[in-house]
Amino acid sequence: METRPASLPLTPATTFDGARANLRRFVQILADASARMVGFGWRGDPDAPTDYRSLLHAYATSQFTGAPLPVSDEHMERTIYVDHAGNLAFRFWHDVTHLRLGLGFDLDGEIEVSRAHLDILAATGFPPGSLEYELLHADTLGQTLCGAATGRFPADQICFARLTLSSTLAVAIRGELHHLAAGSGS
Repeated sequence: METRPASLPLTPATTFDGARANLRRFVQILADASARMVGFGWRGDPDAPTDYRSLLHAYATSQFTGAPLPVSDEHMERTIYVDHAGNLAFRFWHDVTHLRLGLGFDLDGEIEVSRAHLDILAATGFPPGSLEYELLHADTLGQTLCGAATGRFPADQICFARLTLSSTLAVAIRGELHHLAAGSGS
């Protein structure tokens, strides 16, 4: 079953913060639709699944008990989704998308899940070139590629996204590599 809403009462933003607010509402709508589809919600948990096999187990447990699916509540200080609740909603939608598509957490799986997210965003009125699309692209596909290049996700997600939007993804990844080389990365 597709988690695509028919339409969203949102219009593309003209500012970075406006786009963040729109994405916050967008991911909440998609997470809520996903929760209705699977029959349970989510909760933040530092011990949430970090690999596909563990996610399958946690999902089966939630299906059986109705308990919320644990999603990672780590590294949420500088999220593009405005606040912790928005970031947790995104992570739930992201994990459910992995399961719905049967894709693991390897690079190929993460790229395909990112593409699925971007396709849904574009279908709901935020096409490539909109701030919302470019921001989600930087957060999903961009951070995935950054993780592949550096071995970790960006320490400051907002800074990474801003740099990607104001220059290029390659420049943002080089910035992360520079932070690692300088010893200022976490």
